Amino acid sequence: MTPANGPSNEELKARLRAAARDKLYQVMLDLGRVRGAVVHATGVVAEMRRRHRLGPVETLVLGQAVVAATLMSTDLGSGGRVKVSCDCTGPVGGLVVEANSFGEVRGYLRHVPVEVPGDGEVPRLRDLFGSGQLVVTRHRTDEFGESVPSTGIVEMQHGTLAQDLAYYYATSQQTPTALNLSVAFDDVGNLTGAGGLLLQAMPGADVARIAEIEARLTGLHSLGGSFAAGADPVELIEREFAPFQPSIIGQRRTAFFCRCARDRFLAYIGALGEGEIEDMLAHEQFPVAVTCAYCSAEYLFERDELQQLAAGRG
Repeated sequence: MTPANGPSNEELKARLRAAARDKLYQVMLDLGRVRGAVVHATGVVAEMRRRHRLGPVETLVLGQAVVAATLMSTDLGSGGRVKVSCDCTGPVGGLVVEANSFGEVRGYLRHVPVEVPGDGEVPRLRDLFGSGQLVVTRHRTDEFGESVPSTGIVEMQHGTLAQDLAYYYATSQQTPTALNLSVAFDDVGNLTGAGGLLLQAMPGADVARIAEIEARLTGLHSLGGSFAAGADPVELIEREFAPFQPSIIGQRRTAFFCRCARDRFLAYIGALGEGEIEDMLAHEQFPVAVTCAYCSAEYLFERDELQQLAAGRG
């Protein structure tokens, strides 16, 4: 029996079908002179939208960021992860997304809902973001099993993630990069497809060939729309980049997944400054609800649990 407020069997089946199609494929073009990845991410973005209860504008903005982080996780190595965040002056306010080498991705917007101008015009992404900083932090695992972070920060030059991330790669990584990030909707705002493509030129790549490949990427029909129509990512790459000897050199599943846990949040509360737990005991209504920003999971904590934390400091 389906719970009164839970998803129907058909909804669950649709989610499972969407999740089964979500995969990240490593791509190589022009005999290895260009590398990259293509991702089918419709189920990922749909799950993100469901968890955060997003409208079409919010789904578009956060969906593109989730697709981008997934693509950027391709070359992390085992145990690695990448975090993309921005703080900006536009209605979005900022966002945070993370993806790891296991295919897990999560994220959130600073402002929900995103307040858009009421003039009836479809807002441009650059108007939603405004100016700000884009921060990319990559964590790789060294030979001792330790996580080693590296961070790159760039000013948002264009107001679109695809262009600003390309700018990040050019300035922080010295790697010519092009991205295509796509989230598609039907006429009434239902999500129909999501995906993306990232391509990077390797040292020694021919400039003219790179220009041709970038032109093909830029000229692609909406990837989200193509995936909504049933296109297969591998077949799409093989067809659209046929003159450049495309090959798929790896693949993995990808899914919206958060590793938050009740015990972790209880530990965070326990690490609060002196007097903060006592203040919560004096003024909060119980149970206290704590919500994970990344996935909107809610955890409830009773008074006796906080009393035990306070007593443990004595």
